[in-house]
Amino acid sequence: MKKLLFYALFSIVCIGLTACDGGSKNASSAVSITGKIIDEFDNPISGVNVSIDEVTAISGSDGTFVLNSLPRQDRYVIKAQKQGFFMGYRGLTPVDDESQNVEIMLDSKGTPFVFNSSAGYVLNYNGGNVTISANTIGTDAGNNYNGMVYGYLKLRNNDNAEISSIMPGGDFSAQNSEGQDGILSTLGYYSIELNDPSGNLLNLKPGSSASFVQPIAASKLANAPSTIKLWYFDTILGVWAEQGTATRQGNNYVGQVVHFSDWNCDDFSRPAYIKGRLICNSSGQMRKISARDDVGDGASVISNSDGNFIIKVPAERAVYLNIDGYTGSIPTSNLTVDQTLDLEIGRAHV
Repeated sequence: MKKLLFYALFSIVCIGLTACDGGSKNASSAVSITGKIIDEFDNPISGVNVSIDEVTAISGSDGTFVLNSLPRQDRYVIKAQKQGFFMGYRGLTPVDDESQNVEIMLDSKGTPFVFNSSAGYVLNYNGGNVTISANTIGTDAGNNYNGMVYGYLKLRNNDNAEISSIMPGGDFSAQNSEGQDGILSTLGYYSIELNDPSGNLLNLKPGSSASFVQPIAASKLANAPSTIKLWYFDTILGVWAEQGTATRQGNNYVGQVVHFSDWNCDDFSRPAYIKGRLICNSSGQMRKISARDDVGDGASVISNSDGNFIIKVPAERAVYLNIDGYTGSIPTSNLTVDQTLDLEIGRAHV
């Protein structure tokens, strides 16, 4: 990868900021991931089952967990599961062989919509909806289902400040219909889950479809395209996979889906990377870093105790980084595909 060096120094008072103390780098062949599970209101969630493959943990009363002795991988996919919440997934690219930090926000399912599969139903949430026709529901294995259905729906767009934290995947990694790896810039997504009375998963029968209406954020209406690709979260690969297209009708995107999961209206780009360190008086800072471009919101990561981070961003377009506790955005020039930009982002103590 090509590497550039950029130094951004902000004359902002460091006094009163937390996490100004640094740690020492201790590279090893195994990786440790320390994290915290929170809800959409930033409250910690205890008793969450957290896993990467066969390595598991349960979040404590303060929402924290540790996954130790992980084999070195280019990317980890963390799964977080608790009754009453949609499944959480977080993609993480490790910084060298150091300990990593992650925050996973889970979305509560809320009160179910209860209906009979023979009648169909329209699930509504925050101005959007999913319409399920009569007799189109089957078991998760694809068999016919006839009976009561408990449905859950949540829709998010860019007017929701937490979208980059709560959207499944976290790092917005995607694979398009041509098999290319890349990253998404989102204009909104929704999570939907159907259960039978015993809690077993239900889905659309093979050959059936459902329609949806996804409101476009007011802040994105001026530039929202007339058509946009549809993506579903592939829970096996841990990435967003392209499947279909949504069409703009007024202030909404509308489309059809052939199975239920997490669905996304997004713009796709090939990836570039920003690798950096947050410093304060020569010490590393543990902070949340979020990326966005002129289309939509993108990935977010948390730097480790040394202040180091790596974040995947869209190539060949302007990208802006926002850092918790820092004023303003940090712009970067257009990066080429697979380029890595090295940043040292500091604060002067005055």
